[in-house]
Amino acid sequence: MSNTKHYIWSAFNRFGVQAIGFVGNILIARQLTPDDYGLVGMLAIFIGISWNFTEAGFADCLIRKQDADRRDYATIFIHNIAFSLFLYLVLYFSAPLISAFFQRAELTDITRVLGLSIVIKAISLTEFTRIKKELKFSRIALIQIVSSLISVVVAYVMALNGWGYWAIVCQTLTIGVVNLVLIIILNKWIPYFYFSWERYKKMRGFSNNLLISYFTNQIGQNIYSVFIGKFQPTAILGFFNQASKINDVSFQSINAVVLSTSYPILAKEKSKEIRKGMYKNVLNYFLFIQFTASLFIIGASNSLVVFLFGNQWEPTGPILALLVISFLLYPLSSLNSNIIKIENKSQLYRNLTILRNTLILFSLLLTYKYSIEIILYGLICARYISVIIDVFLCGKHINFKPKEQAIIALKQFIAPLVSCMVAVFFSHWFNVTIPWKSLLVFTPIYLISFVTINIITSNTTFYILLNKIKFK
Repeated sequence: MSNTKHYIWSAFNRFGVQAIGFVGNILIARQLTPDDYGLVGMLAIFIGISWNFTEAGFADCLIRKQDADRRDYATIFIHNIAFSLFLYLVLYFSAPLISAFFQRAELTDITRVLGLSIVIKAISLTEFTRIKKELKFSRIALIQIVSSLISVVVAYVMALNGWGYWAIVCQTLTIGVVNLVLIIILNKWIPYFYFSWERYKKMRGFSNNLLISYFTNQIGQNIYSVFIGKFQPTAILGFFNQASKINDVSFQSINAVVLSTSYPILAKEKSKEIRKGMYKNVLNYFLFIQFTASLFIIGASNSLVVFLFGNQWEPTGPILALLVISFLLYPLSSLNSNIIKIENKSQLYRNLTILRNTLILFSLLLTYKYSIEIILYGLICARYISVIIDVFLCGKHINFKPKEQAIIALKQFIAPLVSCMVAVFFSHWFNVTIPWKSLLVFTPIYLISFVTINIITSNTTFYILLNKIKFK
């Protein structure tokens, strides 16, 4: 199977899951309130950190380890189970403290139920890692798409019947349970119970730095939920989390497809020169798709939110635009992070992750007393500074210079940026205020402008992707 097919299956999986989740989110959000989403969002940092300590970087280690065998996977399986159970107990007994911190009594029960998702996911993690290492992306796609579909149905039925925030909680639990059931059935997987302290220590050496990195990433990604949930109305956190969900479709999905698929493929390539060429191709495609989707959402954010979710979610629009802007250059950071992981520079990866999230925390401490917009302006500055640092410090390990990366980024940025500006101008010129009519004006103008500019500038990536689409 060619590498292109791996990316196609990975994209089918990620965007299939996101499409199902996105449609489900629209249906569920129309039945629930921003406060419901805000309540569950308050727990994101606690669940995320617990999961990182469970996974602990061992999945990346197993993928990278050339001679990983059954006993290596079993050793990590035992680690995952033990840590997930321990961390669930920590969450269970800490639930009243979390509830008191946010001054919402409902959080005690929510924490204790939602925390079960950590244990459920931990059981199937090593088997998912194994089939990913074997590049069986079609099987992963089948499992995760079916799980997503069932979870949305369960959550929507609960929302219709007045279960409120419990619909969101049960959606997360259902995904984990169905994933586990399907991987047992389709893979005929039977857990193998074995633990080797020597093997564990060897893998722990590589994974420790990743664990610290992932831990600080969780703080950087979710600290906003803590501060917004504590110092802003719960509804504002609901708007922020809804914007984050939409942003996942434009950024996180693309990011996950490219990185999760390219990592095992690039890790198999031993020549640095060949890897550099592969990285350049990945970055071109990555940025082309990222910029195209992001600039569309930035320009259409207000109309898009009201059209999809209804008038009660209107404040999400400006938040969404700023959030997408903050992630605009993040593909450069993600790809450079992959470079140093594959080059076995896990200490540098750790240090850059700590620096990145320190910048984010510092910006939050400067802005949290102000409006959500000011908070997001600070986030944009912090993320852009961290991207510049990543580009300068990571690419040099395969001689992928900052100038080369900047030229690629600029080349892919021109068409979406100009297209967005043209579409916004004509949308205002026609003075359309009804959301669906505004989208009807913005979308074709954006697309026509985008195609025209790519043709005029003879963008090679545009033509390559166009030919791939034609021949599929």
